[in-house]
Amino acid sequence: MKNRRKILFTSFDGIPNENQGGPNNIILKLLSNLNTNKFMPSFLSYKNYIEAINKNADKPIKINLKKSVTDFLYYNSNLYKKITTNRLYLERHFKLRDTFFEKRANEINSDIIHSHDTLSHYYFRNKTDAFKILTIHGNGSIENDWTDAVHNNTFVKNYLPELKRREIEAFNNADVITFPGCFAKDLFLNDYRGMIKTDKDIRIINNGINKEEVDGIKPDTDILKQYGYLNEHDAVFLNIAAHVRQKNIDKIIAVIYELVQTGKNPLLINAGCGPLTENIKSAIETSGLIRNIKLAGKIGHTDIIKLMKSSDALIMLSDRVIFDLVMLEAVSAGIPIISDTKGGNEEILSGYGNILNTENMSVVEIAELIRRKFYIEKSTSVINNDAFKFTLSRMSENYEKLYETKSG
Repeated sequence: MKNRRKILFTSFDGIPNENQGGPNNIILKLLSNLNTNKFMPSFLSYKNYIEAINKNADKPIKINLKKSVTDFLYYNSNLYKKITTNRLYLERHFKLRDTFFEKRANEINSDIIHSHDTLSHYYFRNKTDAFKILTIHGNGSIENDWTDAVHNNTFVKNYLPELKRREIEAFNNADVITFPGCFAKDLFLNDYRGMIKTDKDIRIINNGINKEEVDGIKPDTDILKQYGYLNEHDAVFLNIAAHVRQKNIDKIIAVIYELVQTGKNPLLINAGCGPLTENIKSAIETSGLIRNIKLAGKIGHTDIIKLMKSSDALIMLSDRVIFDLVMLEAVSAGIPIISDTKGGNEEILSGYGNILNTENMSVVEIAELIRRKFYIEKSTSVINNDAFKFTLSRMSENYEKLYETKSG
């Protein structure tokens, strides 16, 4: 125990959390499986520094109540959202972030720094006494990841060149860069072609999930009623996606509209929130689909899996998909998936026998595919997927091998 190496996990915002995708979800998974006989983990994000995390405690990571409240206000209060997206507020906010991270970066001594986004890694760019690993979970460059923020906010649009500069510098100063899949790597490198170093040590470490946990959660038809299911509905489809352009929720709404126009009465449950929530609500109302689409907001992980296993299918029509945790859990559970097999989906869905492939299909064609498979043939069902390979233990093992490549 005396020779345990200190490892600092970082993200730009939030805390390790299973109820969201991306950096903080993966950090939580790594913390839960980390060999603490070898490593002593800590965590840093904006306004959060948790030293020497005890993963065996009842609650190794305490929920930041203030953050939960501010998130709720942002997505539910137009006044609060207007205040916090104001230029003066954002100028001060980003300065406070810089002050916080720079202070912590100067104070913290760690053998390994494992950052799960470029913006938090930027503050450790000049650290020479630590093994610096950068994992990039985003959909390419920050310009693509922040598309909606840039589109809706002049300050963010004007600040974007600085954020891109920081992202490039973070990449160039990491010892090792990892991506969750090949498509994620290609997106990022193509977005920054000619602007980043080409001699970096880049590795693919696939995301993984706890299959035993997913297997242990059973279908629960009662949970459908909690999220809008009525006896009149003849099918239930689940979409787990933030309210951003890349998730193409407007396209899914159009598919549901086509089904309703042919006399069907499905229910779509969307788990998510984001900057486009009001636009999506408006589209639902305009299409006359209030009884057919339920915007459920953020849903806990256990309920997500219950909904997944109780619905007729998961429907995901996103662009620039990388190595999606939601898709991994759906494949692990063996449920029907309505999606294309492009990008990161191809890496996950290759060989999966329960996919309704929507590649290059129009809205009308997707609706017809669903109508045929679910309403006429009724040929979809859950399949056994014991051969699932993208496990948490495999991901953790690959990261720990990386941590040990530079032993102190």
